[in-house]
Amino acid sequence: KQWYQRRVRGKYKKEMQCPMSFWGANKNRFTVEVPTGTKMPKSWEVQSQRKGFVRYFFPETPKLKVELAEAEIRKDEAVKDTMRVLFQRFSSHYDMWAKAVKRSAVLDVLLSLSQYSAAYDTCRPTLTNSSKPFVEIESGNHPTL
Repeated sequence: KQWYQRRVRGKYKKEMQCPMSFWGANKNRFTVEVPTGTKMPKSWEVQSQRKGFVRYFFPETPKLKVELAEAEIRKDEAVKDTMRVLFQRFSSHYDMWAKAVKRSAVLDVLLSLSQYSAAYDTCRPTLTNSSKPFVEIESGNHPTL
């Protein structure tokens, strides 16, 4: 948008001895707003007006709209292609990322249990050598109840 404003100001600054502002969005984004009563070149097309101001399209507007639309399409295609490549590279290392996510989940659980046990009155487990796995809890408190 700034290149457009510089282009218009540079080209028409000598012809127009008045403040010029740029107004609009979407289909009206190339509208130039000048005070009412300003002598404008005949090639400029009145687009709309409001109290004290008139909005114009200048002769190059259709060409600029086409240029901008093409540039926006090229930009969108480049962004899509960049994202496709990024996701493809990410997916090519799926096994590594899956391991990292699983290990960080285990670490998160261990850190959470550690913080909880440091903040509340808890006991430590006693490990025994036994051929049969078991858990025996005496006077235990559930961490969330």
